[in-house]
This record gives sequence, structure tokens and C-alpha cells, in this order.
Amino acid sequence: MAQLHCKHVALTILLTLAGFAAGAADSLRVSLLTCSPGTEVWSQYGHTAIRVQNFTSGADVTFNYGLFDFSSPHFIWRFCTGETDYLVAGTSTQWFLQGYAEEGRSVTEQELDLTPEAREAITGALVVNCLPENRTYRYNFFYDNCATRVRHMVEDHCGELIDYRTEPVFGTLRDALKYYTRNYPWSGFGISLLIAAPADRPSGFEEEMFAPEVMMEGFATAMIGERPLVSDTCVLVEKDPSKVPASLPLPSPQLCFWALFAAVLAATVVGLYKGRQLRGIDIALMLLLGVAGVILFFFNFFSAHPATSPNWLLTWANPLAMVLGIMLCFRSFRNSRAASLLLALWLLPLAAGAVAWIAGVQYFHPALLPLMLSVAARSAVCIPGLLNTRKA
Repeated sequence: MAQLHCKHVALTILLTLAGFAAGAADSLRVSLLTCSPGTEVWSQYGHTAIRVQNFTSGADVTFNYGLFDFSSPHFIWRFCTGETDYLVAGTSTQWFLQGYAEEGRSVTEQELDLTPEAREAITGALVVNCLPENRTYRYNFFYDNCATRVRHMVEDHCGELIDYRTEPVFGTLRDALKYYTRNYPWSGFGISLLIAAPADRPSGFEEEMFAPEVMMEGFATAMIGERPLVSDTCVLVEKDPSKVPASLPLPSPQLCFWALFAAVLAATVVGLYKGRQLRGIDIALMLLLGVAGVILFFFNFFSAHPATSPNWLLTWANPLAMVLGIMLCFRSFRNSRAASLLLALWLLPLAAGAVAWIAGVQYFHPALLPLMLSVAARSAVCIPGLLNTRKA
């Protein structure tokens, strides 16, 4: 949702205070700008900004709540913990549009039919927001982002009740995420692992307006008083697919994990025929689950990100798998009956995860099925080993 750069932040005060102080309220025009999704992970859901024009002074400023800086101290750590700070800044609308034109992304403008007093109130609030002591805010993917900030700015200062007359588009926040990552299978897969059960609850339309395009649709049909909220709509920048960088032709997560299952199953059959345990496969699978489990455990218990807890994937992909994988690296343990017992017992958390999936407690990405079957096959083959442990 955010643009990668923070340039022009220093121009905020110059553009806003100098540009708007000279104009009367009836010379202001306020409009919503909606940018189509990009290819980077942070831009795959689109972007929202709010444009203010002052026809008296000639100022034309776009207020952008989607600025962040990768070079800020501990950015990656703060992102993981859900403590990412974003910035709002006023930039020249020409520069703003040029940036999206260069990326081949469209920009649609919706002029808002507001009273002169409302336009003046919104403009003043935006200027105050851009002051150095106010311009930083704690970003929240679903509930406090570039779109929700603009929506609340309009709702809080328009002086009238806005009636959104649109039904939920997706039904759940999970479905919204799946829609916007449909062309990016690996980022969609990663997000589906981290976003947990709360995202599978029914969502209202206002919740779904975290997505800029959904908010644009909501504004298009909304009423303010007895009149439509949007008085005019136009496309300022046309989408240009030729400028969109081609993605790498990577195999999908489903294909990769089904290939893994086929390899594990074939090796297991051969191992049974030759009377070998093939503990190397068990070590690899447990370490894979363990690494995933550590990440899921962190986001579940230590991150402030919304909708990352409770995560039912932790029933079978958890840090204990890493402990077991490390223990299996020691010959004295991997050839023991205890190793076979612990591996066989992993069928229980797998079953618990399967029940949560089937019961609809939480959505599991389809690529997880072959991974679960791979672990289940290796766990099941250990049961005979409890009676007769063989050496690898």
C-alpha cells in the first residue's frame, strides 16, 4: 500500500502552509485518489491519497499517508513486531502522478461533493497532520493504513454523516488478501501462513475498506446527506502494462510441495522395501516445520500485527519440531525407540490441525496439504519401528 520513498517530506510545510493560507474555503477542491495495485509486496493492495487544490493560490497538493523509510533504525524488526511507523506528507500532485505513471499504475480521481466549510476543515486538518510533531503514525495493515486514514479524515471533518450503501465485497478479510495476491502465489502463500483465524471471521464493508479499491467503490455509491458523496470521477493516469516488470516464472507453492510429497513418498516406499529408516528425510521435514514454527510462534505471541493470533498452524508447525529435528541429528537418538515414538506421535498434532482446517476454524493454504501428508507418511512409517527399531 505504501510507496518506498520518503522524498519530498521536507516540502510538506512549504507546500501546505504557503499554498493554502491564501485561499478562501470556496476555492478549495478535495478529491480521493486511488492507485491500482503494483508488483512489490507493499503495493499489491493499491494505494490511497487525498488531493486538495486551491484555485486562488494555484496550489495542488496530494497528501500521502503511505510513506515509510527502509533505512530507519531497526525497520525490519519493527515491521515484524507490528511497530512500523509511517509518515504523512504533502507532495506536488504532478510528482505524485508521475511516480505512478512511471510504474504503469493507474490513478483514479473522485471529486468529493463537500460543503465549503467541510473542504476547509479537511484541508486544515491535513496541514496539522503534516506538522513534524504529528506526521508519524503507527501503521496497522487492516485498521490504520493509507486508506483508513483518508477515510477517517473525510468522515471526521465533513460535518455530515456518510452513508455507505455497498455490501461486503469479499465476506472475510482472508478473501480480500487472497484476491489481491492471486497473481503472486508465493507472497500470497507467505501471508496466508502469518494471517490467522481472526481473518476468517465475516467482515463488514467498512472493515474491507482497508483495501483502496474497495474504498473507492464505497465512496462511489455513498451518500452524504441527500446527495452522492462523489460528484465526478476521472482517470488521471491510465494503466500501462508495458511498464510493469515481468515476474520470474517460479513454480507455484502447490506444485513445489506436491513434488516434495511425491519424493518423500517414493523414498519412504523404497526405504520400507530395503528396511531402512531414512532419518535424513525426517530431519529435513522437522527442521522445515521448526523454522516455520518459530516464525509463526513469534507472530502469534509477540507481534502487534492484527489477525496473527490465534494461529492454528502452530498445532503441527511449531518450534518443538525444530527441537526434534536437532535431536535426530545425533546418531544415538535417531536410532532409538524414543525417536520413533516422538515421530509417530506427530500424527496427533497433524490430526488436530486437519480438524481445525476441515471445521473451518482457520483457512489453510492448499499447498500445506502435501506438506502435511509428507510428515504424516514419515510419522506413520515409524509406528512399526516402535516394535523393531532398525538402524539407518
